[in-house]
Amino acid sequence: MARKRPHHPTSLPRFPKYPLPANAPAIARNGSDVSCASHTASPLVPSEPADVTCPVGGSIRLLPSQIHSYSVAEVVTHPSFLKPVAAFIFIQVYIFLRVRKAWIGRKKKVVERRKREMMNAKLDGGKTPATVDEIGAKPEVLDFDPNFDNSFERKTSWILTVLSSLVMTVAGLVGFVGWTFYRWDMARWPIVGASRFSLWIAIYFLTYMWCDIAIGVMYYRSQITLLAGYIHHALFTYIFSFAVYHGLVACILPFCLLELPTLIMAIGQLDKRFRRDYLFGGTYFGTRVALHAALCWSMAVELDVGMTVWPLPAVVLPLHLYWFSRWVEQQKRLRAKRKRQAKEARERVMNESIERIVAQMDRMEN
Repeated sequence: MARKRPHHPTSLPRFPKYPLPANAPAIARNGSDVSCASHTASPLVPSEPADVTCPVGGSIRLLPSQIHSYSVAEVVTHPSFLKPVAAFIFIQVYIFLRVRKAWIGRKKKVVERRKREMMNAKLDGGKTPATVDEIGAKPEVLDFDPNFDNSFERKTSWILTVLSSLVMTVAGLVGFVGWTFYRWDMARWPIVGASRFSLWIAIYFLTYMWCDIAIGVMYYRSQITLLAGYIHHALFTYIFSFAVYHGLVACILPFCLLELPTLIMAIGQLDKRFRRDYLFGGTYFGTRVALHAALCWSMAVELDVGMTVWPLPAVVLPLHLYWFSRWVEQQKRLRAKRKRQAKEARERVMNESIERIVAQMDRMEN
């Protein structure tokens, strides 16, 4: 027996197909005319929803951006969109440049200290300080250029990712709590319902992807790949832009929790001491595979928005499965490498022990 789709009176309706004047009646989900008790000029999420009464009976609370139709140009040029875009871009660029500058200064101090130690070293117990040529030090040990250092590029490429994944994980926890207890009845979600919170989170993630590509081209071009860089960011730019334009930003908020494994991986990339491969793999499967599939299924079955939106997040699921399979293969190679290194270490210790025993026996015979 087919499961009956629950009706949520607070679900988001479909946008009108054609633009309507501000004072024109909107089209309700059932096709009847409704009237808006209050109106705002903002095409994005306002601070308060509007009371909408259906002549056929009942009332629903909708955002004005969900009642009237706006063009893309009206949305992207509106101050409620431009102001957070400019603010988030400035914040991310500022943080990246400051952190990168601090890392460069610290790296140069380490190189200078290492150079002084090598210059002051004594060769063969002599009194003359050793030169770099005599020590045979590698050039990269005594010189540092951030523009030609691959390891430094790889490290700086994770600055914006750590910041973004932290923000998105916190926002995802809020969305996950709302989805767990209230499903897609978003008006009852804590913090999220009819507020600017979910809109700002969506705009922030959009600006992160733009900054990651723009800054990456200038500072860590070698770390931007076709799949994980350009294709991934272009796909998510479209998904989040679709959500912003259609007033569905709250719908994607639970999906922000999928950035939790990215946060774990990014922290491990910045400092190898905090690298936890199995923690990353466990959270990756739990969020980007299991939770992602559950949210897509719930959206397809329970969310009534008058339009089919669940394929947008669902199209990313195969990409997550592909990356998870890559991680499993990597762990298999690392495990085989560790076993091989452990075996070689045991054989080396055994050979050294045998050599010492043979040497002792030779001395005793002599």
